[in-house]
Amino acid sequence: MREILNWTRGYFKNAGIVQPRLEAETLLAHTLGFDRLHLYLNPDKPLTAEERTRFRKIIKQRRDGIPLQYLIGEVSFFGLRFRVSKEVLIPRPETEQLLEQALRLAPRNREIACLDLGTGSGVIAICLARFLPRATVTAADLSTEALDLARENAELNGVLDRITFLESDWFEHISNAFDLIVSNPPYIEEK
Repeated sequence: MREILNWTRGYFKNAGIVQPRLEAETLLAHTLGFDRLHLYLNPDKPLTAEERTRFRKIIKQRRDGIPLQYLIGEVSFFGLRFRVSKEVLIPRPETEQLLEQALRLAPRNREIACLDLGTGSGVIAICLARFLPRATVTAADLSTEALDLARENAELNGVLDRITFLESDWFEHISNAFDLIVSNPPYIEEK
């Protein structure tokens, strides 16, 4: 594994990937179904032909610009694990700052109703439910695929029973009043 990691680190560095070592380790660990620590504990373990083939494919995809999070299918956000797919955008670091502000502003001495507009993978709605125990949360998105993934993430993070998922184009199907409305729409230019 050591040789493959060293080669991949150089390959990624030449491709302009900012953290070549971390990404090489993350992708190899993902390919093998282990965590990164396993790579350090077993540096001389050879890869099978099938593992090498799968790893080659995934590093080529990364070199071609597919984000690491899409390749491994998950992202860490606010200390929690979330699944991601091409149906949703990868949460940005700025989203964590927005969430910190929302948590600071949210009343803690009473039950509150929160709305996450354009929920995507559900990171905002799920974090609101996790860190505001007296909150009920509505997560709205126009995309059925995004809502399905958000539901999966809510279950993964133990808050599925505290979030209502609603297919809506912004406020189109929303009539309730909310104490806190949070939205972090994508920064995508129209062509």
